[in-house]
Amino acid sequence: MRGGELLVKIADTGDEFDGIARLNYATFVEEIPQHQSNPNRALVDKFHQENTYFIAKDGEAIVGMLALRNQRPFSLDAKLPNLDAHVLPGESLCEIRLLAIEPSHRHSRVLRELFRALFANCVAQGFDRALISGRLENIPLYTKLGFEPFAEPVGSEGARYQPMFMTRATANRQLRALPVRAAMEAAPAGARHCFLPGPVALHPEVEAAMRLPVYSHRSMRYASLLDETQERLRTLTHTQAVEVLMGTGTLANDVVAAHIAELGSKGLIVSNGEFGERLLAHAHGFGIAHVAQQLPWGQAIDPDAIAQRLDDDPDIRWLWCVHCETSTGQINPVQELQAVCDARQVLTHWDGISALGVLPCDWRGVRMASAVSGKGLGALTGLAMVFYNPALLQPQPTARPLPAYLDLRTYAKQQGQPYSGSSLLLETLASALRRPQAPRAATRALLGDWLAPRLQQLGLPLVVQGAARSPGVFTLALPKELSSRALGDALLEAGLECSYASGYLLQRNWLQICLMGEASQAGLALLCEQLARHLE
Repeated sequence: MRGGELLVKIADTGDEFDGIARLNYATFVEEIPQHQSNPNRALVDKFHQENTYFIAKDGEAIVGMLALRNQRPFSLDAKLPNLDAHVLPGESLCEIRLLAIEPSHRHSRVLRELFRALFANCVAQGFDRALISGRLENIPLYTKLGFEPFAEPVGSEGARYQPMFMTRATANRQLRALPVRAAMEAAPAGARHCFLPGPVALHPEVEAAMRLPVYSHRSMRYASLLDETQERLRTLTHTQAVEVLMGTGTLANDVVAAHIAELGSKGLIVSNGEFGERLLAHAHGFGIAHVAQQLPWGQAIDPDAIAQRLDDDPDIRWLWCVHCETSTGQINPVQELQAVCDARQVLTHWDGISALGVLPCDWRGVRMASAVSGKGLGALTGLAMVFYNPALLQPQPTARPLPAYLDLRTYAKQQGQPYSGSSLLLETLASALRRPQAPRAATRALLGDWLAPRLQQLGLPLVVQGAARSPGVFTLALPKELSSRALGDALLEAGLECSYASGYLLQRNWLQICLMGEASQAGLALLCEQLARHLE
C-alpha cells in the first residue's frame, strides 16, 4: 500500500523478518515486559513459521506490524482455557497478534492501514471470527475498529489484555467502506490473483491437505474419507447417491450420456451457451436419440416454453441442460424445470459443473447431475462427480453393457472405488467440503457486489446481468478495439489471471472474471486498475 513513503504489505524477505524481530523486541521486551531481554535485541515469535505478517514500511524501516495465524492452539488458548465456549461450533477462526507500531508513527495512518490490509485478507480467506488480545488501555481503539470484548481480562500485572473478537459480518462492513485505491493498496506486492473458472485459487487449509503423505486407495483411511466426502456431497445437493471418479467434467458428462443412452428413449437437450452445446456433442457421440432447443447465448431457459415443447412432443422422455452456463454466467431455472418435468414424468439431468459450490443446488428430483472438484467447491482439479437416483438408473433389458469406467453401478457395488484413486485429490476435496459453505457464499456475494458497479463504471458490459447471472462468473463483452487475447495476456503479465484463452471466448472477444475460488477485494481492485489503464 503506497501513500507518500508508506508501504503496507505481507512480509516476504529476510530483511523484513529481521526488522519484525527488532520491532517485536522493542515492543514486547523493552516497552511491555512480556519476555526476557537478550543481547541481540531481537525477538522471534514462537509461532513465527505459522504467522502471516502485515508490515508498514516507511522507506526501508518497518514502523508497524500485525501477525495473523489460524493454527490451534492459539496464544489465547493458553490464557483462556475455555476459549471454545466463546465461539460457535464449526467456525473458521484466526488470531491477530503482535500489534506493534513505532512511537513516532502511532498518531499516523499506520494502524488504520495495517488493519485495512488484514481485514481484506481475513475476508478473502473465509474466516468466520478473528480473535485478539487487546491491552486494557487500548480497548476504546479496538472497539472503534469493530472488535467486541468477551471473557475476563487475562495476563499478568503490567501486561493485562482483554480478549476480543470480530466477526465476518463486521469485517465485511469495514471493507464495504473502502475506496478502490485503499483496497488495491492492500494487495501484497508481487501477488498473483487467480480469477479462473477452474482451476481455482485454494484456501490455505486446502493447500495444507496437498502436503499430506500419499496413501493407498485400498486402505481403510481412504474408504473412510470417501464415505465422509460422499455424505457431505449428498447433503449439499439433497441427493441420494454420488460417485467420485478420477477425471474432469467432460468425463462426468460422458457418464451421464452413457446412462441416458441406456434409456433407449428420445429426449430434449436445451442449450444457451458453450457448455449446452457440448451436451449436444456428448449426445451425438453416444448416438442418443434427441431433439435440440438452442437458444441465444445469455438467454435464460423459459420453463413455460419447455412445458409447451414437452406437451407438443410426448415422445420426449428426458431433459438435459446446464444449471449454470459457464460461458456466460447464465443461471438456468432448474427448480422450475424440475417441476415441469415431474408433472409430465420426464426424467431430468443437470450439468452442475459450475453451479455446485457457487449456487444453491437442490437436486433431489434429478435422475443424474454432474460436477467437479476444481471449481466452486474450491478443491484441486481432477475429480469428477456424478449424482444420481439409484432407483432411476436401471437399464432397459435390451441395453448394451456400458464401458466399465462409465458404469455407476460398478462403483456402487464396490463402495465407490473400483479403480485407482488419488488420496491427495480426495484429501483436498474433503478439506474444501469441511469449510462452512455459507461464509464462502457471503464473501463471494460481497466481492461481486463490489466488482459489478466498478465494471459498469469502466464501460464494460456483462453478457448476463442482475439476478440471472451467477455470482461466480462475470463475462465481459469487450469493445472491438480491445483484443481479449491482448488484454488477457497483459493482465496475466501483471499477475492477474483471467479466463480468455478458450476458443469460444476468443471468437466472441470475451474475457471472464470468476470468483469460484479464493479471491480478495484487494486483487479485484488491482484488476480494475489494470482494466482502466487498458481502456484509456
